[in-house]
Amino acid sequence: MEKVSFNDYIEQQYELIKKRDPAIKTIKEVKLYPSFWAVWEYMKAHELFLQGKFYEARKIS
Repeated sequence: MEKVSFNDYIEQQYELIKKRDPAIKTIKEVKLYPSFWAVWEYMKAHELFLQGKFYEARKIS
């Protein structure tokens, strides 16, 4: 799994959410979506898990 910067992740999610929800007007609104944070936290936890940091990964999840 490729490590993604937070800004790149926001831009990717903005495009995806905008396609599904036309009410979104700005890229800052992406941060209001719970799914945005859930996937971001999952990605962080998964990266820690792959590094063998099981406690830290479980703490996030």
